[in-house]
Amino acid sequence: MKGFLKKSALVSAFAMAAGGFGYHHFGTTETINVTVTSTEDLSTADHAKIKVETDKGTFMNEPSWLHLKGETATERIAHKIHPGAHLKLRVYGFNPTVGQMTLDDFGIHRNIWKIEDGTSQQSMPDSAPQTEQPAAEPGAAQKPQTTALPVPPPEITEKDSAPGVCARNADLDGIRRSAPQLARDLDIMEKLPLTGKPVWDILKDPKHDIQSCLFPVPDGYIPVKNYYEGKQLNISRGAGSKNVIHEAFHAAQDMRKVKNGVHDLILRDYALGSFLQEATAVAYELAASKEAEVSGIGLAKNHFPVESASDRQDTMDVFDTVFDAEINQGKTLQQALSAAGKNVVRRLLSGEDKMWKTAYIEQTISNASRNHLFIANNREGNQYPATRAETYSRLGHVAPGINFTPEEYLGADAVVHIDGTLKNLGIEIAPAAPKTKGPFPGA
Repeated sequence: MKGFLKKSALVSAFAMAAGGFGYHHFGTTETINVTVTSTEDLSTADHAKIKVETDKGTFMNEPSWLHLKGETATERIAHKIHPGAHLKLRVYGFNPTVGQMTLDDFGIHRNIWKIEDGTSQQSMPDSAPQTEQPAAEPGAAQKPQTTALPVPPPEITEKDSAPGVCARNADLDGIRRSAPQLARDLDIMEKLPLTGKPVWDILKDPKHDIQSCLFPVPDGYIPVKNYYEGKQLNISRGAGSKNVIHEAFHAAQDMRKVKNGVHDLILRDYALGSFLQEATAVAYELAASKEAEVSGIGLAKNHFPVESASDRQDTMDVFDTVFDAEINQGKTLQQALSAAGKNVVRRLLSGEDKMWKTAYIEQTISNASRNHLFIANNREGNQYPATRAETYSRLGHVAPGINFTPEEYLGADAVVHIDGTLKNLGIEIAPAAPKTKGPFPGA
């Protein structure tokens, strides 16, 4: 299939919607309606924290950085959390000290936990009474059994403006010496057996010779992007764990590809593969974040007010809806992560996330133009559908049992779904200009 890619319609970027991370735990939940009696701002320069006194007890609230947008915690939520305000608290039955607070008409959840009972006014002990849970089958999602929120990662004292540095991933000691920020995030991945470790094992394999680099961010600047290219992860200092996780997955995709990967596909399928490559990386971010959450492992936050698809609340909700349903049906954590990740990929490929769609339309068209010599020839034949399916499947593969590539792009009717998806994304395959014969210029 020869030709070129073009937008079928002008796609406009929409303003970023504020989003945040809610801790979605397993277990029964109880909704408590409370009235605020007083608040106390306990925030530091680096950590937002608010003590909320109510008629039914005392709670501690730690807003995510995504909710603050440069304001102090008090400035951001004072108009909602104030004496006399009515709040809904979701408290989880297996652990009465952990939950979420829903601010009506505010559209976000905030991390909150109960520290004192409304009747006794006694501080909660370090280990609160636990609700007895039935034994889980091997590999099933385990209900957290401690009162603690995810353990935060080690503090990194390096400034974001510090000089750039690169290290080979096979040299673990070298990474720890020269790039402690990278070491921290790669160590987190290694602690995630279902999602993180399979990718980390690829990164550190000497035969792949992959290196990771941190580049400086001058004071007052915001990094434009993080990216993987030419066996090198390029990460801005202070970018946070999720950016490393995302780019690490791109490295794994590169190492797992068949021959030339998407460049061995015809133009139509190359275009879908380019979107699929990015959508599955977003799904991987969310799956790794969820496994970390379930395991009680905290991720380092991005120092910069930059929002990606995985940060948006609607994307997280798309993941959590399927994840929670799978767990409630008795599926394993592995099965729940895989199904939830596919749900995210389907949503992104539907074009509903306007900002994500716009960004990757531009990237896909640019890459197709740059690589047209590799993808312009018609390579269709009896074996081609199998080649396309294998290429797409490898893009979403994490480990046995976890793959984020939706099945509809792998089967006999894949072309119907590919065509429909490209239409939803605003991509059109335009026919190539007819060749003309004539003398060379200057002849």
